[in-house]
Amino acid sequence: MSRAEHVVHQLSIAGIFSSYFMIAGFIQKRGYPAYYSVVLTLGGAARFAPSLRNLSNIEILTYNTSNVEEMDLRQAVRLNLRSVGIDSIRSTFGIPPHSHPLLQDAELHRKIQAFEPDLALTDIALVGGAALADKLGIPKAIMSVPGLLPPVSGHSYGSGASLRSTVPQWMTLLPKHMARNISAQTQSFIQRFQNMVGAMLDLFIWQHVLEAEMDKAVWRQYNIPPFSYLKSNRQAALVLFPTDWAINNAEPLAPHMVAVGAITAAPAQALPSELEEFMQSAGDHGVVYASLGTTAIPELAELKAIAQGLPGVAPAKALWKLSDSDQVALGNASISVGSNVKIVKWVNQNDVLGHPRVKAFFTQGGTNSFNEGAYHGVPLVGMPLFAEQPDNIARAIDRGFALSVSVKKLDTLAKDLEQAIRRLLDEPSFAVSAAKVSHLMKAHRETPAQLAANG
Repeated sequence: MSRAEHVVHQLSIAGIFSSYFMIAGFIQKRGYPAYYSVVLTLGGAARFAPSLRNLSNIEILTYNTSNVEEMDLRQAVRLNLRSVGIDSIRSTFGIPPHSHPLLQDAELHRKIQAFEPDLALTDIALVGGAALADKLGIPKAIMSVPGLLPPVSGHSYGSGASLRSTVPQWMTLLPKHMARNISAQTQSFIQRFQNMVGAMLDLFIWQHVLEAEMDKAVWRQYNIPPFSYLKSNRQAALVLFPTDWAINNAEPLAPHMVAVGAITAAPAQALPSELEEFMQSAGDHGVVYASLGTTAIPELAELKAIAQGLPGVAPAKALWKLSDSDQVALGNASISVGSNVKIVKWVNQNDVLGHPRVKAFFTQGGTNSFNEGAYHGVPLVGMPLFAEQPDNIARAIDRGFALSVSVKKLDTLAKDLEQAIRRLLDEPSFAVSAAKVSHLMKAHRETPAQLAANG
């Protein structure tokens, strides 16, 4: 391997950035003469500079997102993803505010070509990244999401396999074995029918809404061979799924499709002294960590319910990660939290979840949060909002280490949240199930980053 290069297309709202750099870091540790050209927005370049300094042989390239601020983009994504209907799916998928500037920046394209890359590492969220690789003739690897296993991934990436008769399909939220009698590991007729209809709907929406829109708005608009989102996906040299079979439903995958595991999860490092002091102050009662990720923007009513629910877990303490804008919203609405709740703008989530004092995790159930919570054996209370989140939480519940609360039941959300967390803290079965899942995820000979780098 004389020269390897990863062109990383990064959204400041996406959680895939750290995955790429764990992969890149492992390649460097193996001694490969690897060079990287990292493509970021101007804001993203400033935000992730500390991470970039940890790696050598990196060139930073930026593109202008037409003055689309991160918060404006997050608000648009929130409105669309929380809406119901085909139009919301069509307008959100591919992240147009980033994809179009990426494909229109001729100077950026010239710089990438001058770098002579061997590989483009892209993600499914930003369709413009894959289209740019096609435009410049660069072989690509795609970071997908766990839920898009067959039939969608089989259709898109050419695996040609889908066990619809036995394995729950995307967003059906069916249990692992789909049986009245779990020991039988068979489906009831109603579950089989529901599973088949779900698979057909998944595939129909993917083909006739998303693929059709991407063909029109990206590949044909910019005159990029192969002029088709489907054909572009099927030309991928490698497809990576950040999931582990301990927390996903096993299905056959083609050789170029690799389930690499919980790629952002790793053994926890020491926390800052102030945070460590807070953890230790909880004693054996433990700490509940609360975070709804980076993409989800809670409504004020949701923030109020969470602020009312978390104090109820006392004498346990709660660590609540909340953005500046959300903290301002709480203050403006004169919403206070209990003395057992500590609010922070940012923490290293992996390190917090790996701390022995953390006994429960309140999460929206996004891929990274779900993976990290499971890896560290922390029981979850899920409040899924959109995308893969309902699917992830359904699988955690089925495996015995999670409960869920509904964002649609605002009137009772505070009480539901308090009761769910108390159950996790008081009933040992959740911690036992979480520990079993964690043991399986940590038992691999290679780390997820190693699997991805060797893929």
